[in-house]
Amino acid sequence: MDIKGKNVLVFTKNEKIEVPLKEAYRHKREGCKVCTDFTGRLADFATGSVGAPDSYNSVFARNEEAARLLDEMIEENLFDVVKLSEDKKGLGVVNFLQRRKEKNAKKVIRKKIRGVLPLPFKNMKF
Repeated sequence: MDIKGKNVLVFTKNEKIEVPLKEAYRHKREGCKVCTDFTGRLADFATGSVGAPDSYNSVFARNEEAARLLDEMIEENLFDVVKLSEDKKGLGVVNFLQRRKEKNAKKVIRKKIRGVLPLPFKNMKF
């Protein structure tokens, strides 16, 4: 599975199926709708193709030990390495999508809280 542009690409043994993101979103799990983490901030390593050149993935080391291990793997030539650009096509798009995920999740959370809280609390700002 991959996301390219405005489509989710699903790969089976025999074919590639493209599903518009808007259609796929209707089937999104509830936990994903309230999750604010697009980039795996609590993971040791986070990987993904967003912002990376075609046929590459971005790898983010999220702590010192992960950074040390990643550096060792790079030194041992276990990866082909290209620098991730910091513009709108590279790291910029990752940061944009992280902010958008947070914003959308918080909107869903606020909506859920307002639907559950007793009447006097419904107008509180969350």
